Parts: sequence; C-alpha cells; structure tokens
Amino acid sequence: MTLTAADRKTWSELLDGLPDDLRYTPLDGNKRPIDPDIGYPRNKWESFHYLPSDLDQINGMVKTIGLHLGPTSNGVMAIDFDGRFGLHLFEELVGRSPMELPATVKWTSGLPGHYQCLYR
Repeated sequence: MTLTAADRKTWSELLDGLPDDLRYTPLDGNKRPIDPDIGYPRNKWESFHYLPSDLDQINGMVKTIGLHLGPTSNGVMAIDFDGRFGLHLFEELVGRSPMELPATVKWTSGLPGHYQCLYR
C-alpha cells in the first residue's frame, strides 16, 4: 500500500496533546540536527527551534524531531538512564534511588535499564 499525501499526518497532528510551550529541532534519520530547508546538518542548532505548526510548513526534509530542553521549552529536563551503571551513578550523585522519582513520562530504547524520564 502506498501512502498518499492525504494519508500522512502533520507534525501538529502527531504532537497534539503535548504542552504548547515545547519547542523542537528537526533531525535526520541519524538523530542529527538539520537545516529543514535543505536537509543538511545544521551548525549552532541550539539557537533554532520550532513549533509543530512551523514543522508542518517544511518541505518534507524532516524525518524525525528532537525536543529542546531547558529554557527554550519552559524548563523541561530529561534524565537519561543507560543501564545499571546509570542507575548506580544517579544514586551516587543524588543520594536517592531513581525509583523515588515522581511519576512522569518515560520512554525506552528497549534495552534493559535504558530509559529516559521527562520533568518540568
């Protein structure tokens, strides 16, 4: 089955329901920030951020997006746990177990103990 343009969802539709103050970075298929107008890697990407409606207007070069963290997205922070070592390092640095963190959005790569938590 071939998808037509009418079958594809816009970034606004895909990101519907997320807070309106989040900002995004266009990425290529290898998680590298790109200039969405030409599709090539972008230098100083940290100073470029987009709303979903901005991404809707871009010419199809954007295959995936990354979430801007910090002040650009109103204080959003991600904690990245990379396996057992990451869990132990968190306990060593913070003095608490990661299991004591408040409930939040989490996602994983599928590898055991590898996940990220999002907080504001």
